Amino acid sequence: MKAAAKDYTLMVTCATQNSGDYLADIKVNITDKSGTPVLETVTDGPILLVRLAPGQYSLSAESNGDTVNKKFSITANHTVKLDLYWPEQQGKQQ
Repeated sequence: MKAAAKDYTLMVTCATQNSGDYLADIKVNITDKSGTPVLETVTDGPILLVRLAPGQYSLSAESNGDTVNKKFSITANHTVKLDLYWPEQQGKQQ
């Protein structure tokens, strides 16, 4: 997956904050600068690769009721890498 990232404009990696354990089944929503949804998905694994046109975007990602929000910009011929972290979930399956 990481080798394939060069063919995409956005690479999102999801993990827990302290242990760094990778997470899957993350609800991800990406909107453009006007708030129009461009992607709504649930990740199959810890890495999400997306092709987006150049522009400004907002990402919202949710795992076990905790949400991470990021703003980012896409430029031509460049891969943006976002590392998203969530707190450890005591007694919950990841």
